[in-house]
Amino acid sequence: MILSSPSMSPASALRQSLETVYGVSGSSAESLTDWFIRGENAYFSRSNFRIGNGPLSLEPLIWHENPSIAGPAIYIRDRMSVEVRSEYAKELEELKVELMNIDIPYKDALRKTIIAIDGTLKDIYLLQK
Repeated sequence: MILSSPSMSPASALRQSLETVYGVSGSSAESLTDWFIRGENAYFSRSNFRIGNGPLSLEPLIWHENPSIAGPAIYIRDRMSVEVRSEYAKELEELKVELMNIDIPYKDALRKTIIAIDGTLKDIYLLQK
C-alpha cells in the first residue's frame, strides 16, 4: 500500500489492508486496526530487537538438528527473557479474546489469525518447560 502511495500513513495503509483481508469496515475496521497496532507493540515493546539492527528472524526454516522441521522460535527465545515472555503470553491471551469480539465478516481470515496467536502461545509455553 505504502509503495503505491508513499505519502500514506502506516495506520491508513494497515486499515485499508485489513478492510480487504478481513472484510471489515467502519468501527470494526477501526477496532481491528487498533488491535493490530497493539499486537505489534506487545511484541516489539518487550523484545530486545531494535529496528536497523539486522533482520528479524522468526525461526530457522532449515534446522541442522532436524532438517524435516522448522527450528526453534528464536523470535521469542533469543529476544525475550522468561519473565517478559510470560507477560507477552498474558497480553496475547487478552488480545485473542478481544479479537473474537470484533465483528469480522471473513471468518477464515479470523480463524487463521487465531491459529497464529495460538502458535505463538504454544512457542512461549514450550520454552517455559
